[in-house]
Amino acid sequence: MQHLTLQSYRRMAWRNGGGQTAEIAAGPTHPDDPDGSDLGGGLGGGLGGGLGGDLGGEAFSWRISLADVTQDGPYSDFSGYRRILTLVAGRGTELCGRSGQSLRIDQHYQPREFDGALPLQGRLLDGPIRNFNLIYRPDRVRATVQRLTIDRQTMVPARQPETRLLFLAQAPGGGATGRRAGVMARQGGASARLQPGDSLLLAAGGPSPDSLRLACRGLATALLVTLEQSA
Repeated sequence: MQHLTLQSYRRMAWRNGGGQTAEIAAGPTHPDDPDGSDLGGGLGGGLGGGLGGDLGGEAFSWRISLADVTQDGPYSDFSGYRRILTLVAGRGTELCGRSGQSLRIDQHYQPREFDGALPLQGRLLDGPIRNFNLIYRPDRVRATVQRLTIDRQTMVPARQPETRLLFLAQAPGGGATGRRAGVMARQGGASARLQPGDSLLLAAGGPSPDSLRLACRGLATALLVTLEQSA
């Protein structure tokens, strides 16, 4: 269990000036690629480009990031990849294609998946937004993003063949009560207190077979990413 704080994410402004990307985690190259490895995951990698960034010349199997979008503009070409986009702050955006198709993303914490090769233009509905973004190679990885409601005590079962990442989107604050804010996570003998924007990376084949136990005072909302190497 690796605790990744919002402040630790690697940030880079887009070349078109339309926003910035904060990389949370990225999977390595495929085992058949030069210097490739397995799905175990890692941190770092190249960022930049249009809305949503580019791959910085490196062929990732998957990448998870936060994107702060401040103006309208084109979405980067991710041919060969799938994208799952989830609105976590702001009023939303509409993605418009050249042939007239459109995808409206205006519901918080509702993942929307589409082909990364689509030539899309992003139009903000009402001011800046923040998106949680998963980009993955479907020929290498099976991937899902799901909303997880943490209601005081919640358990996420362990699944060893999978890499999983939990992103805390919203949590009750401490306020005037003096109670500690955020969500407490425990797995085996490890523990971490997550604040909104923090993540937990649970690598495939990790040392702990124990379930992840989450606790908070009230209701919290997280996004759970599951990644499994394709056969």
